[in-house]
Amino acid sequence: MKLIHNTKGVALLELLAAIPLSILVFVILIVGIVNFVTTYQEVRLFKQLQEELFDTVETLRYGYTKADVTGTPNQPDQDKEGLIGLLTARKIVFGTTGSSITIYPPLIDQSFGEDGYWSRFYLDDEKHLRVSARYGQKSFHNELVFPSGIHQVGKNEQFEITNLTYTPLKVVQDKIYLLGIHIEARVRFRERLSKQNVADDIRLNTKTIEYNTSVYLANAGK
Repeated sequence: MKLIHNTKGVALLELLAAIPLSILVFVILIVGIVNFVTTYQEVRLFKQLQEELFDTVETLRYGYTKADVTGTPNQPDQDKEGLIGLLTARKIVFGTTGSSITIYPPLIDQSFGEDGYWSRFYLDDEKHLRVSARYGQKSFHNELVFPSGIHQVGKNEQFEITNLTYTPLKVVQDKIYLLGIHIEARVRFRERLSKQNVADDIRLNTKTIEYNTSVYLANAGK
């Protein structure tokens, strides 16, 4: 009688030896996916920080729009209020903290006087940039400029301005013609662990960006 040996299939010993390797490959794959997602989220949030900081500086330059105060896009230009920003500033007054600034444009309506038209940018207690303004009989208060929305990571703000400094770069007869702006802003990715000190928390869980620019005040002294 001729015996036929079937060599197909996998021996139990081989199967048992392959299981740990399969688990290792699976774990490496999961770790890779988690790291990719984490890195992607951090890059996305940091890009958002950059974009919002750029928009913030543009708002300081040109002024803040408010539909029922400065006008809507559908209104004729003659019915809109001119935005009060650094590019239209006649005079700038610095706050006592150094991080707030009040902008006065050329006198628009003499009947309201100088205090009838102004805008004030300042940091609130959460280190968010806000603005209040008066346009004659109309006004708005405490509007959020930075960030675009308020979010928290644990007990900390996700986006915050850590330093905001205004520096007169060119002054002629006590009138500021060139103003420097320095902003440092930070985004938080995750909460601080109990074993992390403050320095490790900032280094591992957040990222900071600095923005420096200057604005020429063409209306200074008018």
